[in-house]
Order: sequence, then C-alpha cells, then structure tokens
Amino acid sequence: MRSNSNSNSSMDKNNRERIKIKKECIGMNIGYSLLDIDISNNNENIIYSTWSNSIYLYSILNEKQYSLKLKDLNEPFGVFSIQFNNLNENEILTGTSKGIIYLFDINKNKSIFEIKGHDIDINSIKYLNENVFLSSSDDATIKVWDKRLNSSIGYFLGHTSGIYLIF
Repeated sequence: MRSNSNSNSSMDKNNRERIKIKKECIGMNIGYSLLDIDISNNNENIIYSTWSNSIYLYSILNEKQYSLKLKDLNEPFGVFSIQFNNLNENEILTGTSKGIIYLFDINKNKSIFEIKGHDIDINSIKYLNENVFLSSSDDATIKVWDKRLNSSIGYFLGHTSGIYLIF
C-alpha cells in the first residue's frame, strides 16, 4: 500500500532491496495519513482507513478497490481503528475520531451497527469473538461490547490517560 506521492528516499530504496514486493496497490483518499490497516484471515482482502467518511477494501484476488461509505457527514472524520471479524469476514468493525463505532457489512454495503461508544476519539477496537469486542479511547476507558445487544456490557476504569492500543 502506498500513497500517490512518489518516494525516492534512501529508506524506501533500502526497504525495497530487503522486501520482495508481490503486489502493489495505490491507496484511495489517503491524503497525508493512512490511519489503520487489516488483512482478512483468508488473505483475500485488505481494509484500510484514512481521514475520510469511508473505509477502503482492496481485493487481492481481483486487484480492485472499493470505497465503503460509513456515513454522510458534512465534516470529515477519521477511522482510527479497523478490523475484520475473523469469524465472519463480511463484517468490518471501526472506531472513529467522533467516538462512534460502526459495524459495516460488506455484502449489504452499509453500516449495520452504529453507536456512540465514547465521548472522544476511539483509538483501538479488538474482536474477542464473533460477537464481543473491546474499544479504547482518549477518555481513558476500555469498554466491552456485545453486538447482539447493541450496547456496552462492561468497562475497565482506572487509566489516567488515553488508551491507544488493545492487543
């Protein structure tokens, strides 16, 4: 994955000498920042996010890209965290700079779950199983969610600053 800008830095040249590139994809609407990326369990699709109201799907098999619009908003927002549901690869979970969690269904080409998850930026999301996931935020909380209930089922308090990554 690369942006439209051509990089001729020595670091770029050194990496190209060490890493064998099998396929190259020019990202859509990256601007100055690719925010997150994930690859499906079957290694057929890549999803990535930017400072945009959409997420982007790249099919490795047919070498095509698709823009998947999350929401029609007048002001852009960033999708800071994105992950395939590894047990149902038609679902993509996202956490945004607006504190909103979206669950996108690829087959339906729409968001099927939308909830205000945190008061500010969601920095990381992580599936625990097909239905339960975690979200972390700059509000210093980690929340536990069950998509079948469309609500939070628990939380972890005690952090004193934002939580940027959940493994």
